[in-house]
Parts: sequence; structure tokens; C-alpha cells
Amino acid sequence: MSTLTSLLLNMRRIKNTGLIDLVFSNLVVQLSAVVTIFILADVLRPVEVGFFRLLFGYFVLFQTLGLVGCNASILKFCSEDITSEAKYERLRYFRKRSFFGALLSVVLFNVFLSFSVEPVGQDGIVIMHIYTMALPFAVYSMCSMAFLQALKKVKVAAKVQGLIRVSFALLAIGGGYYGGLDYVIYLTVIGYILGSFGLYVLLKNTDYDDPLLVKFSEDSNRFKLHSIGMLATGGLTILQQNIDLYLLGIFRADYQLIADFGLASILFTAGVLVTGTIQTVLTPYLSEKQADLLWIREKSTRLQVLLIPFSFLFGLSLYAGVSGLVYLGFFPDYPNLLNFSIPMIIKYWIWSLFCVFGAALFAIGIVKETLIFGSIVVLFNVVLSTTALYRYGPEYIIYCQPIVVCAQLIAVIYIFNKKTQPVSS
Repeated sequence: MSTLTSLLLNMRRIKNTGLIDLVFSNLVVQLSAVVTIFILADVLRPVEVGFFRLLFGYFVLFQTLGLVGCNASILKFCSEDITSEAKYERLRYFRKRSFFGALLSVVLFNVFLSFSVEPVGQDGIVIMHIYTMALPFAVYSMCSMAFLQALKKVKVAAKVQGLIRVSFALLAIGGGYYGGLDYVIYLTVIGYILGSFGLYVLLKNTDYDDPLLVKFSEDSNRFKLHSIGMLATGGLTILQQNIDLYLLGIFRADYQLIADFGLASILFTAGVLVTGTIQTVLTPYLSEKQADLLWIREKSTRLQVLLIPFSFLFGLSLYAGVSGLVYLGFFPDYPNLLNFSIPMIIKYWIWSLFCVFGAALFAIGIVKETLIFGSIVVLFNVVLSTTALYRYGPEYIIYCQPIVVCAQLIAVIYIFNKKTQPVSS
């Protein structure tokens, strides 16, 4: 078979999995997120942008806590080769766990905000607590998206995700123009409610039953252990991605600095959405072959190598786009935007060097080692960033992040190489 024929067959197979649809959907998500933040940066004051960026960063962390690892467990266990009825029963079980997890997370989030975040504006205290009410709806939506992907309905998930994110962007932008930061948060909460309702209707049309009223017939211990492990892994992942923002918040950095960093960090977030999409799509297919370590090793390595040039070019295009906007006179109130963008792009490039390996480890159920090495990397980040802060200033927390991701790269490659070695007979 010729190289051209092989390439065409591979492209057709990739298209049938829905990967192209989901990647395109994520490009829409990235574009809407970038446009939203940049428009809001022009509409809102820099201190309001910094406050909202910090608030959103904390929201993502408490959303992860509220999920209790259930979205990752849905993706793994509902993609196994079992009957459709068993998949829906497992979904109902994880729904119930995530529902109570989300309620607890709302309480913890409100307590945390009361003691750790300085509000901006006269209504800052009120709006930041209202924002926490979106958590249960965000948790519901993430579990629903994970289930659609586990069923390999990737094209449906892509369309729904794109529609929801574009709606979010329009609501946030409209709120910013109409009533400032207050209305941005009000309409964001409404967006989460509408998105979760839409997903409920979609799943209801597939004979979905009430998740809180059905008794689970399987032994739940392995599901509990896996979801707890995924909670810890997911929490560590969020910390690894956002620890710079959290440290700036904990050390009460100026909201102007956080606003500059918040705009720059959008570049990293946009890049990670692409790699995260690829991870999400690959996981169900890798899970089906988890017993064949040689296949996992070869496929993952090949896909990881193919991703490198794409990530490099995408990172360059992101930085070029922001540079062009600054050159044209946009964002005059954000003097450090370009300076902070450089370490964010480098961080994304390094992150993209091991994202497929991370998905493979997740697919074959490697949790213990991931938690251990992840904890070490986070601790290293805290020590390095704190030292840089006291010696040079808070902005140097940002410049430390590429070094930290290098440590994470080494850890993931080491674990992948160790755990995918075929067992010799």
C-alpha cells in the first residue's frame, strides 16, 4: 500500500471517530474564549478583569472537587465493552455521586471566597457568591459530555460543546456591555443553567432515567476507588495548570498584574484545549486495548510525535495574533501582556510534548504513580515560585512555570516508559 493511500485511509478513520469534529469544535471554543476575554478587557476595568480571572480560576478548581472524578470515571467505565443498559446504570451511579459532590463544593467555595478573595466594586461580595451557584450545573454538563464521548458520539458532543461555548461568549459579552462585571457573572450563571438543561433534554431522549432514584446493582467499590483517584489526579492537573494564578491570588498580587497575566494565560488555555480534546477522544479507544501494552506504547508514541509540529505552529500563531493586536493599539491598559505571553507559550509547547502519554496512562489506569509524581511537581512549583516571589517579585512566579512543566515532562515520560514496557514471559 502506498504512503498516500495509507494516509488517506488513516484520515478517513480519524474522521469516522469524530476527532476532526471535536477538534473543530474546540477551535470554536478557543476562538470564543479568546474573543470574549479580549472584548471584556476592553469593556471592563483592568482590576475587574483581574478579579474575574482569579474568580474563574478558583471556579475551575472547585468544579473539579465537585466532580469527585466522576467525569473521568464515566469516560473510562462507560466506554468499556458492556451492554447499553449497563452503561446507563453506571452513568446514573456517577451522576448521584457528582450531585452530592457539587453541593458540598458550593459550600466550600463560598467559605473560601469569604476568607481568601478581596472583592472589587460595591457589589463584589454579592456577585462572587452568586457565581458559585453555577457549580452544580457545570458538574452536570461535564458528566453529560463525558458520557456522550464514552458512547463514541463524538460528533454530537462536538456540536453541543460548540453551541454551549458560543452561547456563553455571547452572554458574557452582552452582559459586559449592558451592565459591566455584575451582568457578566449573572449571565454566565444563566448560561450554565441553560447548557445543563439542554444536555438533560438530549440524554432524556435516549431513555435516560432519574439518576437519584435508581439503585446501583454492581459492586461500587472499584468505581468509588477509581473516581477518588481521578479526583486526586484531576485536582493535581488543575493545580499544575493554574498554580501560578493561585499563588498570585494567595499572595494578594495586584489585580492589574493578575489582569495582565490573565490575558496572557488565555494563550496557554487555548493551546491546552486542543491537546485536551485529543486526550479525551483517544481515551475510550486506548481503554479498549489497555491489555496490549505494546500497542498502547506504539500508538501513543506515534500520535505524540505527530502532535509536536502542530502544537508548535499553533503556539506561534497564538503569539503572533496577540502581538498583532498590541501593535494595532489594542490593550493599552495591559502593559505586561506580551512579556507574560512568552512564558505561557513556552509552557504550552512543553505541555504538548507529553499530553498523549498522559492520556495513555489514564487509559490503562495508572493512578498511584501519577499522583506521587504529580504531588512532587506541585510541591516543586510552590517552592520555586515562592522563592522567586520573595527574591524578585510576584511577576516572577509566571516566569518559573516553563521550568516546572519541564519537570512534569520528565516525570510523565518516565512513568509512561516504565508502565508500557511489555511483560516478558
